[in-house]
Amino acid sequence: MSFEVVRYNPQLKEDWNKTVEKCKNTHFIFYRNFMDYHSDRFTDHSLIFKSKGEIKALLPANELSDTLVSHSGLTFGGLLYPEKTTARMILEITDALIAYLKATGIKKIIYKAIPYIFHTQPSQEDIYALHLKGAQVSRRDISSCIDLKHTNGFRRNKKRDLDTFQNQNLKICESSDYDSFVSIVAKGLLKHGVNPVHSAEELKLLTSRFPNNIKLYVCFDGDEMIAGALLFINPSIIHVQYLASTDEGKAVRAAEGLISYVVDMYKNQNEVRYFNFGISTENEGKKLNDGLIQFKEGFGAYGVVQDFYSLDI
Repeated sequence: MSFEVVRYNPQLKEDWNKTVEKCKNTHFIFYRNFMDYHSDRFTDHSLIFKSKGEIKALLPANELSDTLVSHSGLTFGGLLYPEKTTARMILEITDALIAYLKATGIKKIIYKAIPYIFHTQPSQEDIYALHLKGAQVSRRDISSCIDLKHTNGFRRNKKRDLDTFQNQNLKICESSDYDSFVSIVAKGLLKHGVNPVHSAEELKLLTSRFPNNIKLYVCFDGDEMIAGALLFINPSIIHVQYLASTDEGKAVRAAEGLISYVVDMYKNQNEVRYFNFGISTENEGKKLNDGLIQFKEGFGAYGVVQDFYSLDI
């Protein structure tokens, strides 16, 4: 089977989105209405792979000097392909990708593989293909994930924290107050010298585009927001994009109360398998944030790696 490689352009948006919907390793962040919200920050170089005029795979990507990254504006984003895609097809698609990049002067690929917990069906043919081409793991982060179908529950110290939370007169609810929430997130990140990836306005925009996939749950003490959890919701997995508390929220274990609330909400929904907290690493995976990962492990979460591969063309 021969493959034609086509660079994405806005006229292909509908075709792109229809293909994303069919893929076995898809996520709502790969729809163009999500990817394009920050298009001004990146030189998009997403690719479409066709055979006999039919789209067989997609690669969300951007161009950075002489490097193709899949994708700098997304947490992850490797090849996307439907259930009937075979290992041989992915090998041939990888050959077509490398030939295309050589022809366009790209000298390197940074490939951000999609962790298996985000797959609806096993989808690691791409990693095998990269291995055959000599790709090397250039970065490895560790995320923490609860398997909602096989969980041992919260650990003893976390249960004590929940007792503290439950003794307070606090309210948890869904919210659209992104201004207050992002303010809490920003104050927490300021201690580490970083800023939130998303502004309040960007989160409002994305929520308006994906109201079923992006949810904000918050904890109030009276009229004051003291903690919040922003969830990215895919069919089989809930991902905590942001979790933040004020100093008062930390004192009353508001984050623990929020996580307990949303885990209970989703664990009995048959289609949801995983509850993912995201990574607990710094310096491109070289340093483990012990306090952060221990916080997540207290909820009964266990490690899932997120790999980046590097391949010279």
